[in-house]
This record gives sequence, C-alpha cells and structure tokens, in this order.
Amino acid sequence: MKEYFVPLILLFSGFLSSCTSQSSNSARYLTAEKLWTEKKYEASVVEFDRIVKESPGSALGVQALWRASMTRALFLNDFPEALRGLQSFIDQSAQSNLVLDAQKEIGEILFSKTQQYPQAIDHYEKLIQSKKFPKEEGFFLYRISRANAALGKIKRAISTEESILEKYPEGDLALKTKLDLAQNWFTIGDVEKQAYAKSLELYKEVSDETRTRDRKKYLDAQFGMAIVMEEMDRLDEAVNIFKSIESEYEVPNIVKIRIQKIYDRSKRKKI
Repeated sequence: MKEYFVPLILLFSGFLSSCTSQSSNSARYLTAEKLWTEKKYEASVVEFDRIVKESPGSALGVQALWRASMTRALFLNDFPEALRGLQSFIDQSAQSNLVLDAQKEIGEILFSKTQQYPQAIDHYEKLIQSKKFPKEEGFFLYRISRANAALGKIKRAISTEESILEKYPEGDLALKTKLDLAQNWFTIGDVEKQAYAKSLELYKEVSDETRTRDRKKYLDAQFGMAIVMEEMDRLDEAVNIFKSIESEYEVPNIVKIRIQKIYDRSKRKKI
C-alpha cells in the first residue's frame, strides 16, 4: 500500500496544479479582454502573451495567441510580432474561418501596412496554390496584380488583370480590375502600340457599366477617359469630359488644373 502512496499523491497534486493553472489562465483571459475593451491594448497583449506562454497549444492558449496577434496588427502597429503570431496561430488552429482571417491579415500587413510587395505576392501565390480558399482566389489575384504594378512590373500586372477578367467577368472585382488595367495600359502608352486605345476602351466600359449604379467608379472612369484623350491630343473631348464631372469629382481642384493645362497647351500650339 505504501509503495503506491507517493505516486498517487504526486498525481493528485499534479491534477490540482493543472486545475489551478487553467483557472488562473481563464481569469487572466477575462482580465485581458476587459483591458482590451477599455482600449488598454498593450496591457491586454501582455496578459494574452502570458496565457500563450503558460498554456501553449491549449484551446485557450491558441485563442489568446489570436487575440494578441490581431491586436498587435490592428492597434499597436507591431507588425513583425503580429506576423509571427498569426503564422503560429495558423499552424496550431483547426478553425478554418479564423485561419482564413489570419491569412488575409498577413497579406494585409505585407501589402498595405508595410508595402513588402514581393513577400505579399509570394504569400498570395502560395494561398492560391494551396487551393484551400477558392472563393478568395479573385481577391488574391487582384492583390498580386496591384503589388506587381507597385513594383513597376506593369506587363506582369496587366497579364494578371486580364486573367482575372477571364475568370471573373462580372461584379465589383471586374470593375476594379478594369480600372486598374486601364491605368496600366495608359502607363505604358508611350512604348506599347495601341496601349492608349486599350486604356480608353476599358475606361469607357466602366463608365457605361457604372453610370447609374456606382457614381464613384463612374467619375473615376470619366476622369481616366479625359486623361487618355488629353494624351492622344483629343483636347476638346477631354475638356468636355472634365467640365461634365468637375462639380461631382472628389477633388474638384484637380479637374480645374487639368482644364487649365489643356487651355495653356492649346494656346502654345497656336503661337
């Protein structure tokens, strides 16, 4: 009887210790959430991190890791730690909906918040290749195209945008892609044959599709058309479009400046 007594005592002590630890971490989690609600984000992250350290791999530990990582990304601008935490969360989590959110936030950090465009492209390409998130493929491709454009890889961006329009010819994604594609054709207009004509055609398509249902995109398309016409020396047409949108455009002074530049250009031509 005595030979089993010490191991049983140790087992019981371990059980009590485990229960105490779980209870302590549960209380700490509530404290962290309360601090977060009070917008004391740094203090809340400290508490979340303690839970992650003391209960690695547990359900509560993984949830705390998620909360700490997203708080760092959204409120503390601690992007390196946020990236490490989000990747660790993905490796440990079985919650597919949160895994997608974590992957998208990683992309958001790389693309928007830190402008690490090569890394963003690599991230989105790997997500597409994984075939785990087919409903998000269009968004991932769109981000890849914009990242390539930001890197000055305009031809590569155009190729991706044309692929997007083949796969997703309708809806808001198609409209946004057409606007970007029109801009990219315009960007290489001086070196690519028919680039201006392609740009103008795309802007016109968006203009026709959005005239009555998306005024913001309609005005952007009209502004783009006028810019292209100005570059093609179709100055009167450009002025007419600029004047038609001047009162509605989000920055009217830009339109006024463009009109004045055309007038000045016309005067110089007459001299």
